[in-house]
Amino acid sequence: MEDGSEMQLSITNGANNQSQKSSVIWTTTIEKRYNFNQEEIVDWLEKAHTAASDKKMLNSDFYASLDK
Repeated sequence: MEDGSEMQLSITNGANNQSQKSSVIWTTTIEKRYNFNQEEIVDWLEKAHTAASDKKMLNSDFYASLDK
């Protein structure tokens, strides 16, 4: 990422325990090696959350394919 943070995505498949429907398990990790002060950590957390939330890699066609 622009600020030196690293984003890691892990996408696996599984089944919902209750419905047994196919599921996507998506884990997003953002990390940065830095000694943050109190203000910096709050700012970085907001930016990391925005970066992780803005990713739209899986569309409705992909989810529909899981129900087959």
